[in-house]
Amino acid sequence: MSDFKNDGLQVQEYEYDFDVDGGAVAAIDLSAKPGSRVLPLGAFVKAVHYSVENAIVGTSSTLAAGNTTSATTYEAATAEATLIADYAIDTATTPFMVNSAGDQDFLVTIGTAVLTAGKVKFYVEYYVR
Repeated sequence: MSDFKNDGLQVQEYEYDFDVDGGAVAAIDLSAKPGSRVLPLGAFVKAVHYSVENAIVGTSSTLAAGNTTSATTYEAATAEATLIADYAIDTATTPFMVNSAGDQDFLVTIGTAVLTAGKVKFYVEYYVR
C-alpha cells in the first residue's frame, strides 16, 4: 500500500474570458495561460465549481469543461442561454484521478457556434497522493 500525501485540499483557479481568449468554436487550454498551471499527476479531483462573472453570449453556442482526454470530464456542453451572470454550479459529482498527461490540463470547449461575450471562473478542488 502506498502512502497518501495529505497536504490538505488544494484549489486551482482557471478563467475563461472572451476579451482575452476569444470565442471561436475550439478547445481553449486555460491551464496554459500565464499564472495558471496543469494539475499534478496523481491528483484526486474532488470537485469543480464554476461561477459566471459575465454572461456567456452567442447564438446557440455551448461551453464544456474538461481536458485533452475528454472535453467533458468536468462539465457537459452547456447551452450559453443557461450561463447567465452570477450562475454558479458544482460540476464534478464523481471524483476523478489525474492519471496521464492528457488529464493534467484544463480546457473549455466552445461548441456549435462562436461566442461573442462572457467570463467564467473555474475552481478545481483536489488532493495530491
